[in-house]
Amino acid sequence: MSIALGLMLVGGLIPQMVNVNFAFQYTQGDLVVSIQEILNNLIPGVVPLLLTLGVYRLIKKGKNPVLIILGTIVISILLVWIGVLK
Repeated sequence: MSIALGLMLVGGLIPQMVNVNFAFQYTQGDLVVSIQEILNNLIPGVVPLLLTLGVYRLIKKGKNPVLIILGTIVISILLVWIGVLK
């Protein structure tokens, strides 16, 4: 029972603790539509959930957690530099 409560608590914290903001925007005349806005309207918190599940899957496969964290940081910096994330 306490394990289920703990998992629900951690699952509820994922959208608050993990932030992923896309920089893509589509502009046509006065209309500006952002990818982030569309994703949040369809399924709120889906990008942080997918990121967390991906990291969880890598840990379950036996990958080194320190390397996963460093890889996430490096990939995030590269994506911000390219302009995919903001």
